This record gives sequence, structure tokens and C-alpha cells, in this order.
Amino acid sequence: MPELKSEYMIASDVSEPTMATHRWNILSYSSGALLGRVGWYGAWRQYTFSPSGATIFNSSCLSALQVFLDEANAEHKNRVKK
Repeated sequence: MPELKSEYMIASDVSEPTMATHRWNILSYSSGALLGRVGWYGAWRQYTFSPSGATIFNSSCLSALQVFLDEANAEHKNRVKK
């Protein structure tokens, strides 16, 4: 399972056991506010981040999200190969 490495955000897995892919809510570490969601985007065949309205991200947050997405996509690719 990918891990979001950020001092400002946490990822909460909101997947259901019957789902073929995962979903995560990305939350503010300090307030718990929903910053966006990570989920499978079938048209692109990869996990993507969908930000909530009126959210702002600095380069550190965007880098952490990129690593999280890269890990989620790599894990999905490895699961599908098996």
C-alpha cells in the first residue's frame, strides 16, 4: 500500500473490500479537511488526484502526491501482472 510522506497531508484509504482498485481521501494533517481524492481513472488506466475546490498546494505537497501516485500505479501494475 503506498504511503503519503508529507508533514501537511495524510491519505485515508476509503476502498471497499469488493473493489478492484483503491480510493483514498487526502486530508489536511492539521484540520482533517478534505483536500482531494486519489482514485482509478479508467480512461487513462492509472490513479489520479482530484483536488477539492479552493485548495492550494505548494511544491512539497505536489511532490509528495506525485510519489504517492507513482507508488499506487506501480503496485496496481504489479497486482495485475500476477
